Amino acid sequence: MATNNRVLPALSLRANICWASAGQTVYAVCQWGILVALAKMASTELVGYFAIALAITAPVYALFDFQLRHLLSTDMEDRYNFEEYFKLRLITTMLTLLIILGIVLCFNYKLEFSLIILAVGAKKGIEFISDMFYGLFQKQERMDQVAKSLFIKGPLSVLLFCPAIYFTRSLLCGALALVFAWAIVLLGYDIRQGIITLNLVKKSDISKVTFARICRISLRRLELKKVIELSILSLPLGITGVLVSLQINIPLYLIERNLGVSMLGIFAAIAYFERAGKIIMHALGHSSTPKLAKCFMPNTTSTFSLLILKLVSVGALLGVLGVFLAYYAGEFILPFFYKQEYNQKDIFVILMIGASFSYISTFLIYGLIACRYIRAQMYLYLLVIVVLIVCCLKLIPNYGLFGAAAAVVISKFVEVAGATTAILHAIFSQIGKKRKLRNYSLFCSNEEMANPDLRKI
Repeated sequence: MATNNRVLPALSLRANICWASAGQTVYAVCQWGILVALAKMASTELVGYFAIALAITAPVYALFDFQLRHLLSTDMEDRYNFEEYFKLRLITTMLTLLIILGIVLCFNYKLEFSLIILAVGAKKGIEFISDMFYGLFQKQERMDQVAKSLFIKGPLSVLLFCPAIYFTRSLLCGALALVFAWAIVLLGYDIRQGIITLNLVKKSDISKVTFARICRISLRRLELKKVIELSILSLPLGITGVLVSLQINIPLYLIERNLGVSMLGIFAAIAYFERAGKIIMHALGHSSTPKLAKCFMPNTTSTFSLLILKLVSVGALLGVLGVFLAYYAGEFILPFFYKQEYNQKDIFVILMIGASFSYISTFLIYGLIACRYIRAQMYLYLLVIVVLIVCCLKLIPNYGLFGAAAAVVISKFVEVAGATTAILHAIFSQIGKKRKLRNYSLFCSNEEMANPDLRKI
């Protein structure tokens, strides 16, 4: 399954951003529609259980995600081919599903809740596989392929989830409906388009290629040395992923422990406004990462800095808009989309302030990924987690949901400060290399400068 030459021409950065924004917007609206449907047709307690299921499975998947999509999309030197990334993703997906099964067996959950956790885990596993094909499309600078997949996945999820909840009032049936919808998109679009992108078979033979066959071929040709090497390279990103997931879920764990499942459901529903906006930020970040990686060179530092500044400005603008809407229309927005018991305007405003910092830090983190500042992210999120835990332990027992929201804002501010410091360090390091290269060229002949081995500093 080795990657061949580019089959489809790359789109411009503007076209990629437009496609990615459209796809992620549709997908975010549909995911939000699922939450709205659950809040409208079920109790706050059921929403809380759904949030707990996500909070249990998310850190496990985050650990084994290794952010392979980002590594694949920024691997401009083709150090590893798509087949090796895909092999590692298959192995980590199977490991993750086994760990989630072990968690369910070890903890004394009720049978239905255990099945809900497994269904949510299976849904995430399908997303895990699709994500590798998204990374392939992203590397080829064809975000239209990702957008088309999301155009199918989002509406199909709503069309299957809402009737399942409405007629059965069962969260398990709703989760299984999502598993079915995402499996259809993986098998029916993502894999087939990935095969076309890799130029593996003729278009007329695509129907003969199945997911099971791809898995058998990948694992049969497994080169353990390459997989271990890639695992070691991406392990810091996996640890970073866990810390990012914990940053989202630690307030949920402590709210459930101190305030109960119903209050958790209310907080999770309000917090999704921030996450919906962040999905759009990720769309812009995914589209820009290949361009950022190409610009992170000593002679193009100014282009890299300008692009980062533009992205951060977009994040700040969206964050300010979110705070404005929450302050002036929050008491109308929350009951309209959910129910009256979700009308917590003060919590909404505070969370949207945190969202402003989150949107800014998202683009700074994408810049660090493009710079290959992998360990710096791990240390940054470790600091953020420590700050978040301390704040949550102090504020939630005393101030309830207000304290949880305040803890989120404080941790997001620390994240922005740390990411800004790291990105400035990366930029100034490249400026230093540029100066050394210019000074070196003054004492070298043209033949010496043309030799890449001699130009390494």
